[in-house]
Amino acid sequence: MRKTLFVTLACLSATAALSKAQQTPAPTRAERLERAGIIWESPSAWGAPFSEHLSEDLKVAGLSKLWMEVKINFPNFAKIADLDWDKTYLDYLPKVRATTSTYEYYRVLQQLCALLKDGHSNVFLPPQLAARFDADVPIQVEVVEHRVFVSRVMSRSLASAGITRGLEILAIDGVPVHDYVTVHRLPFASGNSPQLAEVNAYEYGLLAGPRDRPVNVTFRSPTSRVFSWRFARTAYADTIA
Repeated sequence: MRKTLFVTLACLSATAALSKAQQTPAPTRAERLERAGIIWESPSAWGAPFSEHLSEDLKVAGLSKLWMEVKINFPNFAKIADLDWDKTYLDYLPKVRATTSTYEYYRVLQQLCALLKDGHSNVFLPPQLAARFDADVPIQVEVVEHRVFVSRVMSRSLASAGITRGLEILAIDGVPVHDYVTVHRLPFASGNSPQLAEVNAYEYGLLAGPRDRPVNVTFRSPTSRVFSWRFARTAYADTIA
């Protein structure tokens, strides 16, 4: 009986709270500012439509928004005490102004965000850019003792052609794989440890790139046969989940 009474009282309490919430008017902008400060209280000002070439003002505004959001909310500055975030903002102003496309601009922001060395802080490409510039090949890789191996092939046609688990990746587009990662991957990879940054650089999207540009990969088989394969970065109709 007592248990039933407690349950009934809890239900009544929840119902009352819901009713009160439904009757409470939405806070005014002044109330929201008083409670939340100045963190992006004007969504209409930040809702610029996608453009292939952002204006200089929008590029500076986006950099400023990222800088301020990090400055207010990032909890781990003590772990990267050598990073002067305010000076970094000033250093990146000419870099974002110098970009010649929205894609290049986002890559600069990704490079900036990677300086935080935090696996949970990232800048993602807009979907309009990701579909064109972040197209991947249905292959998973892993690093074992500083060597890069194919760990899974998610395309039946590639598997039938001899692209199989256990192949070692030696080079990408003619560049030794570790040199390729150093130039094209690590500067944009976020991670709160060198190990996590390495995992993100090597094991997530290593072969990704422009959709209309194939990628050439040099492999070594378990029998020491070295060969190259040119992969399209387009949708594969026979992918395996």
